[in-house]
Amino acid sequence: MSENDITFGEDEALVSKSRNRKQPDPNDPLWTDMWYLNRAEITGNSKMDHNVKEAWDLGYTGRGVVVTILDDGLERTHPDIAPNYDARASYDVNDRDDDPMPRYEYSDENRHGTRCAGEVAAIFNNSLCIVGIAYNARIGGIRMLDGDVTDAVEAASLGHNSDYVDIYRLSHKEFLPKEFDGSQSTA
Repeated sequence: MSENDITFGEDEALVSKSRNRKQPDPNDPLWTDMWYLNRAEITGNSKMDHNVKEAWDLGYTGRGVVVTILDDGLERTHPDIAPNYDARASYDVNDRDDDPMPRYEYSDENRHGTRCAGEVAAIFNNSLCIVGIAYNARIGGIRMLDGDVTDAVEAASLGHNSDYVDIYRLSHKEFLPKEFDGSQSTA
């Protein structure tokens, strides 16, 4: 490369980012009920805390991470999820289409996937519901548990856009094959 090949130049500058900013408590109304994230503040027992606030203060908020929930569907229009919804990380294996919306009926049973998505990526400080542990993550959903769960359904779910999705989350113990965790227990 010669000097004539350079079309644009700029002096280098050191740019630093403060990662130790104390986050305010979220104004999400159910934050104080989220004992599984916020135990030390509620009970005073720091040994039972997930240290989520400390992680947020260090800048770990899920930014740049894509998570897909494998469950009974994802209500992509939910106001606490919609801003982080990622269509590329979503699919409906049961109906074989791109819309992971749950099938709601009189029993109102297909809400688990949406709850799981909220626990991961619900918006921080928007005065709605809860806050997600990784509130800046992109969130998708695979609707797979609203029908027969076969090897083909599992393969289609776990293989969906695998070069794009960083984390797949399936939290139903009865659907986890032994190959995934060996013990048949879930965290």
